[in-house]
Amino acid sequence: MAADQAEEFDREIEHVPAAELPAAHVRWALVVTGADDEDERLFGRLAYGENIGATPANTHARNAMPQVSTPECGA
Repeated sequence: MAADQAEEFDREIEHVPAAELPAAHVRWALVVTGADDEDERLFGRLAYGENIGATPANTHARNAMPQVSTPECGA
């Protein structure tokens, strides 16, 4: 991590709530990999309406859940 990025990390991380620390650490760890730039390009493509083959997150969860019927109470 470059010195200027380390300083920015130090300034930001002291204000991150404890519950959000793991996500903040991951985000900062990915900065040096170029993953953040890749994500920005991908989100840009999505913003322009390009179909990139993404599936809404709730689609898989909904399809994975078995449909269970319950008997009516008092029947």
